[in-house]
Amino acid sequence: MDDPADRTVVVNPDGRVIGSANLYVADASIMPRLPAANTNIPTIRIAEKIGDFLRKST
Repeated sequence: MDDPADRTVVVNPDGRVIGSANLYVADASIMPRLPAANTNIPTIRIAEKIGDFLRKST
């Protein structure tokens, strides 16, 4: 999850998969680096943020 101009990035900051239409990812796989602690709370926050974006965009 980063700048879409970077060729190694798969999703943009809104969770949309680059190069496809209407495909979003909202889980721990979009973290550029996994935290050293439990990933539960960061994953929940990612899902909430992308969910909020999707609700506002429709």
